[in-house]
Amino acid sequence: MYISHGINLIRLGIKYLRSPAIAHSDHFDATALLAYAVANDREDELIESGCAEIRKLHGLGQTQVGLWKLPSTSLFEDFNADLAKKLDHDYVQGTAVDIDVTCHHNNDATDHEDCKEGYTLTLSDGTEITCKAVVLALGPTGKPIVPSKICNVPNDQLIPWNQMRERLMPKHEVVLVVGGGLTAVQAAQYSLRQGKRVYLCSRRPLVER
Repeated sequence: MYISHGINLIRLGIKYLRSPAIAHSDHFDATALLAYAVANDREDELIESGCAEIRKLHGLGQTQVGLWKLPSTSLFEDFNADLAKKLDHDYVQGTAVDIDVTCHHNNDATDHEDCKEGYTLTLSDGTEITCKAVVLALGPTGKPIVPSKICNVPNDQLIPWNQMRERLMPKHEVVLVVGGGLTAVQAAQYSLRQGKRVYLCSRRPLVER
């Protein structure tokens, strides 16, 4: 989740993540990202989120030791790359075309009761991978939800936020961003950096975070 979150912000040209340093991909060590920044002399890439100044949050120790600082996108990327090198894993590139439930026996197994269920994943080149669990990290599923009032906008002018880098053209001089969440605001900021005149349309008042 955190890796894809970082990639999404990279697509919008965001220099700092909106999640604090405590939120990262090493599930076993909450301080891992902070320690990586210190070890690599990159503490200047952690900016204050403002949480340490909120009195009602002082009971949370994380706010006082730097875990609620916001890491730069490049620091987050490098941390994940370094973590991947240390994890026991194999990387296989390919397209999954089939998955079957399989039964694996111990060497001395004699009946079905000794069967341990698992999965066999088949790739397009015929490679088979056996495993005990499968995680489907497919990203956003389904089509973007488009308000009915603007569903007739031509396709070359209706751009999902995650396609802005590829599809936002010079001819799009004025941009309307529909939404009031953090991603909508960051999509509006991205459009401004591209020299566009931007309108941000939200059903609710904007909330500062």
